[in-house]
Amino acid sequence: GRSFFDPRTTSSYMSKDGEISGTRKAADRWWTEFQTKGERQTLIDAVAAGGREAPAQAKILCQRYPEVAPPTLIRAARAANDAWVRSQLVDQLAPLEGPQITEFLEDELRGSSFVQSRVAAAYGLRDRGQTEAVPSMIREWKNLQVEKPHDSKGVEEVARFLVSADSVAAIRALGQGLRQRPVETRFEVIERLGETNSYPTRSQLPPSAQTL
Repeated sequence: GRSFFDPRTTSSYMSKDGEISGTRKAADRWWTEFQTKGERQTLIDAVAAGGREAPAQAKILCQRYPEVAPPTLIRAARAANDAWVRSQLVDQLAPLEGPQITEFLEDELRGSSFVQSRVAAAYGLRDRGQTEAVPSMIREWKNLQVEKPHDSKGVEEVARFLVSADSVAAIRALGQGLRQRPVETRFEVIERLGETNSYPTRSQLPPSAQTL
């Protein structure tokens, strides 16, 4: 779950960028540290640091050391200052068992500074049967209109959640005032409602007769 070479462009490779020596030294330093700490502690420290590689290493930690995964991922998610990293960690926490997970997801839904991680928490709570997830995302959708006329990432994530919730209230919320929103936002909503062949990355409830 760890890489040592960070490409500068899509056509980068180590020899072209002159990074062979530096990459090898970085790998050697990591291996020395790994031998001292062991796999378990190396993964814990890497995940807790909350960097871009934390989600990949969190996946390994959950598979091999599930007894320490929940508190480590919770600490990492709360410390992460990158929206993608934080939402990925929340996604990995969501299927785990325990009251501390539910409590964390509730806190994340209410208090995260990132739309993406709030949406990830909403999916996790909805899968747990928690009823506050859909109303919270409806409020999120309404706030996007007032605070952020068009935030492509936020619009896409929130709209996808509301479409996937099989909720009449969610569909109505998407339609209310839609014609007054920016064209880009309207397009996002129509595209989400019309999706039939996209691969679901999160849970999606099958539409009932009321929401079709």
